Amino acid sequence: MMHFDIEKFFVDAGLTRISTEDSWRGTYSIAGYAPRIVIHSYPGVGDVVIRRPDNQVLYVESKKGNLSKGKVSTEYGLMREAIGQLMTCERYSNFTELAVAVPHSDKSKELATRWSRLPQIKNSGIRFLLVNEAGNVLKI
Repeated sequence: MMHFDIEKFFVDAGLTRISTEDSWRGTYSIAGYAPRIVIHSYPGVGDVVIRRPDNQVLYVESKKGNLSKGKVSTEYGLMREAIGQLMTCERYSNFTELAVAVPHSDKSKELATRWSRLPQIKNSGIRFLLVNEAGNVLKI
């Protein structure tokens, strides 16, 4: 199972934790910037919430799991679950951006590329963020 160390990623990127909920949840900031990144586990809101200076709010639904090595695709279920959670987000407005973050694999890349072309995904504005073990993000 790929587990993304979000706290290490933030520290390496120059963010500082400014509030603590528990071992990984909390609010992070970068010195000199007003926007904050909030990591939480409240249902129906996205796992990561970023309010940008232009008042846009980015909700990211993140999923972790075993990457498929056989005929059964675990990525398919993870990504569909995240899309469903974003589509039922109760705080959605004209100022909302939506993204799905999942482990990077050939299958997740293939699904994200194919699904990002679907009219319902385009109309909702959902983006896909594929994260590898080093913390690099491929945006689709």
